[in-house]
Amino acid sequence: MLQYDSVYGVLRTLTAHTNWVRSVAFSPDGASLASASDDNSIKLWRVADGELLRTLTDHYTNAMNSVAFSPDGASLASGSGNIFGKDDNTIKLWRVADGALLRTFTGHTSDVNSVAFSPDGLSLASGSGNIFGKDDNTIKLWRVADGKLLATIWYFSEKPTGYLTITPEGYFIGNPERVNYSQGIETYPELREYYYRPEGIPLRATLR
Repeated sequence: MLQYDSVYGVLRTLTAHTNWVRSVAFSPDGASLASASDDNSIKLWRVADGELLRTLTDHYTNAMNSVAFSPDGASLASGSGNIFGKDDNTIKLWRVADGALLRTFTGHTSDVNSVAFSPDGLSLASGSGNIFGKDDNTIKLWRVADGKLLATIWYFSEKPTGYLTITPEGYFIGNPERVNYSQGIETYPELREYYYRPEGIPLRATLR
């Protein structure tokens, strides 16, 4: 894994993972870096000198697909996937200060490819899908305090979830290669992008 500066180029190489690195995320203050890998671990690094601070391994017999810091930098969320038939498909919440596992979120039935905190840190969104036929293809909204599933906001068909993000205003945005949004008995396969308010209420759609 390379640490890169836009002016000076490669600053250093971080070498502790033993398999593919799937996701990286900076802490809000820029002092730390988290990396998630197929070696079934998350590693926390100090940006200033590249020192490995700790390794988080409780999750998993499985691949680590996604990682994200909470807005206050005190917590870290991670999502697992599937490798060689071993399913985990959970989200875990960690305390950054000591690496303690705080909570496990269960509900997805396929790879958790993306996780994102709301701006106030009270909610967590997760996106799931699998290219090998084990479909979940949902985005789920969770309450961070107790791990309660608040909503399954939409589902995706044909393709696994491409990405999800949360705007500064707290809106959720998803955009796979193809989105099917169902409302009652009507399906709109031409939708490319959908925006939701924090309550899960549809706000705006972008058509193909």
